[in-house]
Amino acid sequence: QALRAFYEKVEFKSFIKKLGDIEEEPNVIKEAKVELEYHFNEVNELISELKTCDVCYLDAEVAKENYHKEPLLGISVVVNNKGYFIERSLLNNNQLIEVLSSKNIYTVDVKKVFVSLKRIGITLSNFGFDLGLAAYIVNPSYASIDVKSIYAHFIETNIPYLEEVYGKNAKHEVPSIDVYGKYSIDKIGYLSEVKKEIDSLLTIEQKKLLYDVEIPLAVVLGKMELNGFRVSKNRLNEIGDFVLNEINRLEKEIYELCGFEFNIASPKQLGEVLFEKLAIAKGKKNKTGYVTNAET
Repeated sequence: QALRAFYEKVEFKSFIKKLGDIEEEPNVIKEAKVELEYHFNEVNELISELKTCDVCYLDAEVAKENYHKEPLLGISVVVNNKGYFIERSLLNNNQLIEVLSSKNIYTVDVKKVFVSLKRIGITLSNFGFDLGLAAYIVNPSYASIDVKSIYAHFIETNIPYLEEVYGKNAKHEVPSIDVYGKYSIDKIGYLSEVKKEIDSLLTIEQKKLLYDVEIPLAVVLGKMELNGFRVSKNRLNEIGDFVLNEINRLEKEIYELCGFEFNIASPKQLGEVLFEKLAIAKGKKNKTGYVTNAET
């Protein structure tokens, strides 16, 4: 369990998978079964289904974790136990955009969906649930870019990790639409079940934080990511010059006080100077030398 916790913290997803024989905590993980019909690029059928409901589950599919650098492949939508994947080239449909804009959208990552669609001229802002934000409020250690890692804290799923779908580094490639489209649909197919589980864990105050603050704020942050903000290049250069001059001045003062020069950035050398050569105090040691943090 300790090893799994460490792998989850540093997001060693492949190693977590190899620990499948380690028993999970029974009071946390629940089995969830999702049965969906899969449909690809059936825009008119999706529009018809959306007209029958107020809530839909939606995700924007990109092939890597950084949605700012990766092109949008398409969107997945789950409604009435039917999963639809629509490629990017088919999203420029006014009727589809209009009906999606009227729905309360539950998703994995509000900011990713908002930014990815806004970049191709589609604005969705009526979001009702964000899995990543909700999991973080339950426990900050649950935060992860990979949706499977988040789900694993609440329910059992059979969805793969992102790198298992698209590969990693030199082996990265976009598979066929039936592979990544199904993966995208499956990611949001579990949202209904996990939302119930998370809502049961959140306090009243935590729910207010999630639904009244964090989710609306995610849209604002998405706009900031797209628009950026104005800065003065000259002023930034002035600040940089000031900081550099201050560093040089303080380094010179330190060398004068010590009577010799050394690598101030080296904790080992700094510890030896402070606690051995200058003997200003009795230093504390760890395996790598003296401790030179702010507390000491």
